[in-house]
Amino acid sequence: MRLTEDRHYLVTENMGLVSKYANKMAMANRDAALDYEDFFSAGCMGLIHAAARFDTTSELQFSTYATRCIIGQIKRHKNKVSQIYVPVLVKETAAAITKDGLDIDGTSIKDMAARYGVTIKRIKDALHFIDSNVYSADAPITFDDETTLLDTLGTPDIDPTVPLVEEFIETLKPREQQIVKGLLDDMTMREIGVYLGVSFQRIGAQIKDIRMKWLDYERKSNEVSYG
Repeated sequence: MRLTEDRHYLVTENMGLVSKYANKMAMANRDAALDYEDFFSAGCMGLIHAAARFDTTSELQFSTYATRCIIGQIKRHKNKVSQIYVPVLVKETAAAITKDGLDIDGTSIKDMAARYGVTIKRIKDALHFIDSNVYSADAPITFDDETTLLDTLGTPDIDPTVPLVEEFIETLKPREQQIVKGLLDDMTMREIGVYLGVSFQRIGAQIKDIRMKWLDYERKSNEVSYG
C-alpha cells in the first residue's frame, strides 16, 4: 500500500501507539503462541490502513482513529491464530450446541455430554470456545460464515463516526443498538445476552438481522448516490 508523503508522516509520528498496544497484548498473553513482534507487525498494518483511510477533514483526531485500527488489527490477528489451535472436534461440538439453541446456563455439562455423545472435557472445551472472543466484533458471526460484524458494517476497522455507519446505527431498534455497541466494546455474545436478559443464541440471531438490515441500507444508499 503506497502512501502519500503527508500520510506517511501520520504513520511515522504514531508508531508509539503500535508499540504501546503490542506490548499490552503481549503482556496479557504470555502463554499464547504469539509474542510482541507478532502483535507489533499486526499493529503496524492497522496503523498503515488507518493512515490510508483517514478523513483529514474530520474533526476526529488521527490518533483516536488510529488507536481503534491498531487494536482491531492486533485482536483480529490474535483471534485468527488462536482459532488454529482449537481442535476441529471441539468446533463441531460448539457448532452443534449453537445450532440446537441449547440453554447452556440451564443444562448441566454432564447432560450435554450425554446428549452429544462426547466427553465432559469436550463439552467444557466447546463451551470455552463459544464463550471466548471468537464471538466478538472481529470474528465470524457464525461458525459456518466467515463474515464478521466489522465486515458486515462495511469496513474492517469500523468507526461509528463514519457518516453512513453512524446513520445506519441510528435506524436500528434500541436493543439492536445496544448489541452493536456491546460488540464494539469487545463484549462476547454471552455477556451481551446476560446484560440484556436473553440467550446468546438470540443475540446471534439478532446480529444476523442487523447484517441483513445493513446490506439493505447500504444498497439503498448507493442507489440514492448513483441514481
